[in-house]
Amino acid sequence: MALIKFGPFCLDTGTNRLLRDSGGIELRPKAFQVLKVLIHNKGQHVTHEQMIRDAWNGAKVSKHTVVVTTGEVRRALQEYGSWIRYRPKLGYCLEVPKSEDLIRRAWSFWCCRTPEGLKTALDCFQEAARKNNTDPRPLEGMSLTYLTLGICGVRPRQEMFRAFRKAFRRAQELSRMTRNGDARVMLESGP
Repeated sequence: MALIKFGPFCLDTGTNRLLRDSGGIELRPKAFQVLKVLIHNKGQHVTHEQMIRDAWNGAKVSKHTVVVTTGEVRRALQEYGSWIRYRPKLGYCLEVPKSEDLIRRAWSFWCCRTPEGLKTALDCFQEAARKNNTDPRPLEGMSLTYLTLGICGVRPRQEMFRAFRKAFRRAQELSRMTRNGDARVMLESGP
């Protein structure tokens, strides 16, 4: 069983499943194969002919079938579907932003729960947010890190709460999250 991680996803080639946040995402077998080909060629363009050869094992299918199946994969990836790009005459390319490595690195430092680890995590989250200003995940990490730094007394509590609120609001805007009552009270009441 091989697990291939990319962004918030994990492709389990042993069970032919796509996972996100420990839950499975439904994909038809051919859509799974298309995603697998794109992952194995990450950052490189895959022509229709190569896609047919690798995902359909050379079976006769139309370019339209490749287009429809790739569209299915994009929809399955939801807000990350834009990572699959198409360029005429070059083909499809899976481009995972560089911010992904920074986010993974940040969470690794955050889990240390030391002042140095939290500061380094915050730096990584901030850099990831600069590299991809449409992804709410670095902002979610920043907001949690600000809270932790303030609660632990590593940095001034009120300053960290203001930074938390700013990052949290921006994360909400980006992800179009529905605020629940607790989050609304916490944001509006202030320190």
